[in-house]
Amino acid sequence: MSLPPELGLFLVGLVGVAALSDVRFGRIPNGLLLAIAGLGLAARLAMAGPAGGLVAAAGGLAVGLAIWIGPFALRWVGAADVKLVAALGAWLGPLATLRVSLATGLVGGLMGLVYLLVKRRRFALDAMQVQLLQFRVMRRFSPGTEEAVRERGMPYAVAILAGLLTEMLLSGQL
Repeated sequence: MSLPPELGLFLVGLVGVAALSDVRFGRIPNGLLLAIAGLGLAARLAMAGPAGGLVAAAGGLAVGLAIWIGPFALRWVGAADVKLVAALGAWLGPLATLRVSLATGLVGGLMGLVYLLVKRRRFALDAMQVQLLQFRVMRRFSPGTEEAVRERGMPYAVAILAGLLTEMLLSGQL
């Protein structure tokens, strides 16, 4: 990976914006994903020159797509998550994209377990009608918010951000 510290922090900020968007709105805008990929390509070209930069960026992008297309096909992650990891690949190159993907998978698995436990508990509270009462009260202040969060599932961009941070810490970038 070997990004200068300033670029590494900038990348963390970009992925943080994507994660916040995923948490808040349940989506990551394509414009943001395109910007992350384009800036990654520009950074790689500046650091490694035209030939090396293009090979590293394209290789990282391809590795990100190849690894995450399977989970997307199984509906474990959304299309934006696949595009986000591919865009990260343009910054990181193939090997670091692989390591970020492994870390993301581990973090995402743990998040998924927590998500299921919380969801299971919520169903138990629904059975006792406590949740129904809370929902009716909260609905007056934020109409549709709880329903939207339930329908969209877990915001996986948070796991991708955690995977990126893990890779950066383990490789001495942070």
